[in-house]
Amino acid sequence: MRIEEAAVVFTLRIRLKEDKLEDFKAYVEEAFPVFEKDGDCLGMVYSLENSAFLDEVFFYASEEAFRKANWSVEHDPVQVRLLKSWHALLAAPPEVSIARPFPRSHLEKRDELSL
Repeated sequence: MRIEEAAVVFTLRIRLKEDKLEDFKAYVEEAFPVFEKDGDCLGMVYSLENSAFLDEVFFYASEEAFRKANWSVEHDPVQVRLLKSWHALLAAPPEVSIARPFPRSHLEKRDELSL
C-alpha cells in the first residue's frame, strides 16, 4: 500500500520517558512487523523538530482494516503484550488523532476556498 492510498490515518503523538529512546527503537523493530503483517497497514515514526514528541503514524488501506486492527490490539495476546510494553515507555498518555482523506474534488476548487 502507498501512503496516499490510505483510507484511515491513525496518529499517536507520544513523549517517551527520559532515556527510553533506544528501548523505543527496539520496540518499533519488534512491534511494527506484527501490526503490518496483513499488508493493509503501514506504520512510520516521525520525530518533531525541536520537540520531545514523536508521532507514530499508521496508514490503513480500508476502514475494515482499521476496525480489525482496533479489535486485534484488544484481543490478540501478542499485540496486547506489545502495547503493554509500549505504555511502559511513555511519559504521558498519547494524543490520538484519526484522519480520513479529504476528497480531491474539494482540492481542485481550492481557488474558491478562503483560508
